[in-house]
Amino acid sequence: MADTGSVVKPGLSSTRPTSPDNAGPIIEESQESEEYQQDLQVVLGTAFGVIAVVGLIALGLLLYRLYRVRSGSLSYVAHKSEGYPPQPTVLMLYAQDCPIHERMVAALASFLMEACGCVVSLDLLEEAELAQRGLEDWLIDRLQEADYILTVCSLGARLRCSKKHLRFQKCLSGAITDYFAIAVDYVAEKMRVEQQKGMGLAKFINVYFDYSARSDIPPQLEMAAHYCLMRELKQLRQHLMGEEGITLVGDGSEKSEEGDNSHCDILQTETGMLLRATLEQAKSFFQENPTWMQE
Repeated sequence: MADTGSVVKPGLSSTRPTSPDNAGPIIEESQESEEYQQDLQVVLGTAFGVIAVVGLIALGLLLYRLYRVRSGSLSYVAHKSEGYPPQPTVLMLYAQDCPIHERMVAALASFLMEACGCVVSLDLLEEAELAQRGLEDWLIDRLQEADYILTVCSLGARLRCSKKHLRFQKCLSGAITDYFAIAVDYVAEKMRVEQQKGMGLAKFINVYFDYSARSDIPPQLEMAAHYCLMRELKQLRQHLMGEEGITLVGDGSEKSEEGDNSHCDILQTETGMLLRATLEQAKSFFQENPTWMQE
């Protein structure tokens, strides 16, 4: 008696052929297709795993380097001799978009410390203190102590401040809470108060890398000076060093009146080359992964 109770689905290896002539090809094609899909998933999973591990190792090495450099900077501040100008303290704020963006932030911090002589406050370097003191106390104290508040703007930064409920990749480098939107509100209020007191806004700086855009600056911070990196890296250095020749232009950004040859080529320093190399890697990643946020 024929089996009329089963449903035959095309493409499955268990399909019962209607004739002996086409049984072999159908079963063989289905098996090959399933094996191909399984092999592809294994390859893609392995590739993404390797990329993530390599990225975390690179970030870890960079953070260790940053810790060593920052320890030396703090020691210099504590024991500096008379006649040496004080090192500017810079609080860096950023959104935890993805590991490659965090590496860019860490590379910029390293550059600011070694090439610009700054003492940088960055949560990636102060996880233990941040956990001990609490996020809010740590942030408020750093906002009060900093000579400059530097906000790294990106697509994730803009979306976090747009009040939209969007999901982002979890920070892979640690367990730091993503407090960027809260920090921006604090900075915006601080800008408003200091502007009312006639203190100016020179201590507030926005930067964005080549893979981001001017429009990624949160609306609350638009009045602050802004620089596109790497194109305006030297102007940023001038701003942080308080050098002469900086004038405000109409849109709140700052422009150097000196020629481009007034400084040594800071991109040829070790940290300058590291910053540039990391930026090229980041640009390649974002170009090849336009849907990185959903992934």
